Amino acid sequence: MSCARMIKVFAFASILLGCVAPASVARAAQAAPDNDQTLRAMRDEMARSKARLELIIPGTQQPVRPYYVEYRLLDLDVREIVAQFGALLTTTRARNRFMNVEARVGSYKLDSSNFIGDESFRGFIGSQGSVGIDRDYDSLRQDLWIATDQAFKQAVETYSRKEAYLSSLARQSNIDDFSKTSPIQQIEPLVTPDWGNRNW
Repeated sequence: MSCARMIKVFAFASILLGCVAPASVARAAQAAPDNDQTLRAMRDEMARSKARLELIIPGTQQPVRPYYVEYRLLDLDVREIVAQFGALLTTTRARNRFMNVEARVGSYKLDSSNFIGDESFRGFIGSQGSVGIDRDYDSLRQDLWIATDQAFKQAVETYSRKEAYLSSLARQSNIDDFSKTSPIQQIEPLVTPDWGNRNW
């Protein structure tokens, strides 16, 4: 007779950074510095996107820029413990980091969200997927740059398709795509989990 027990413990950190262009840089930049370069890389890349990200569509003179950009990053640390009759058999650990980038084109009234076209799935490297777990500043900024570029171009295409579709409707919705509200800012200190064997 065997009696085995498996326990999975999850430790995760989630970072959400969003801003509406061309407003000032998100106030998360005022937070006290720490040794983790993740938030600094996200702030710096968002500032670059706000200042330089634009696309000129052929046949028009007006450059298109995103009015909203959002970065979301989930840092997941998983430890799996298997024990039998009170004795520890195996322990495994897995680290993953997942990133999602959203860019909106248009205005609060009508933007590129809430519309799925024929090519809704783009894959990664794109606006979402896994990134490196080493918290390297330059590597994360490069991943954010590539993801932001694709998210923005996809938003421009989606916005064009959405406008064409809505123009064919006899009656259009009068509900805004995005609501204006005061931002909520909350930054908590980075906590490193203790995976010492004495805890098991």
